[in-house]
Amino acid sequence: MIVKKTGIYLKFNGLTLSLGNSKLDKSILIFNIPAVKTCPNNSDCRKRCYAFKFEKLYPSVKICRENNYQKTLSTSFVGDVSQIIQKAIKLGVKAVRVHESGDFYSAIYAQQWETISNKFESLKFFAYTKSPYRPDNFNIVESILPDGSINFGSVEDIDKKHEKYKYPICPATKTGKRIVCGVSCKLCQSLKHVLFYIH
Repeated sequence: MIVKKTGIYLKFNGLTLSLGNSKLDKSILIFNIPAVKTCPNNSDCRKRCYAFKFEKLYPSVKICRENNYQKTLSTSFVGDVSQIIQKAIKLGVKAVRVHESGDFYSAIYAQQWETISNKFESLKFFAYTKSPYRPDNFNIVESILPDGSINFGSVEDIDKKHEKYKYPICPATKTGKRIVCGVSCKLCQSLKHVLFYIH
């Protein structure tokens, strides 16, 4: 079986993953599933979810993410994603971001990603989550802070949280300058808490 590279996407057996985006460097492979539908604990964020809005604007994105979700229900998911990651490594990928859109919707699904990441010790795997289900060997950026609030908001809100917790603020949202995630900054690949201004 051959993994096909189409533009900035890697496609294989019904799955589509992207190499970077407008913020993330192409050395980061991204896997997405539908927003909101697959997101536990989404009551605080679903109305302003940028990923969900993106799906409404671009029907092809919604179809792609739905196809990926359906593949997560398949017994071939772990093997198929592993095939894509092996190809991506040859293309220079250094990290895998799981869920620019979507979340760990079940314990079984989280375990699948743990199995996948255990196969690739040279890569960094990271995700942002509000889910109670999570792989053990990922860097998980906690979306819910110790006080029960979420890690993104207005400048005023995030500045108060920064003052309170001393967690760093994402430089891409803080400075407004062009920051290439995975090159200029790797906070999310190693820290459990990062704050974000709404952007």
